[in-house]
Amino acid sequence: MTSNRPTILVVEDEPIVRNLIVDVLTRQGWLVFEADTATEAQIVCSALKDERIDLLIVADELSPGSGRDLADRVLVGCPNAKVLRLSAMPALVFGSGFLQKPFTTGQLMNAVDSMLHPRTQ
Repeated sequence: MTSNRPTILVVEDEPIVRNLIVDVLTRQGWLVFEADTATEAQIVCSALKDERIDLLIVADELSPGSGRDLADRVLVGCPNAKVLRLSAMPALVFGSGFLQKPFTTGQLMNAVDSMLHPRTQ
């Protein structure tokens, strides 16, 4: 059964970072799934038959593959999902949908909120 809550998939291979993100988002009442590799993320996506993924939070540096490759594969099955990429690289390289590491919980919440609830100007 699908949920009315946003569904978020967090793919991060650094356990401390992944656990922090999952904890913060779960406390906000969002439905959060997690994976530590691109392969595991694809297994999670396949298992989510009735759930849509509203937001994919993915580290750019994943093994095997990259966060960008994983996002492309996830978007095939969930074309309306938003993607928030995490990286230690400068934001100028990526544009929107990006959060630079290290980040605070406030920055995480702002980024997630802006991805899930974009404001029109």
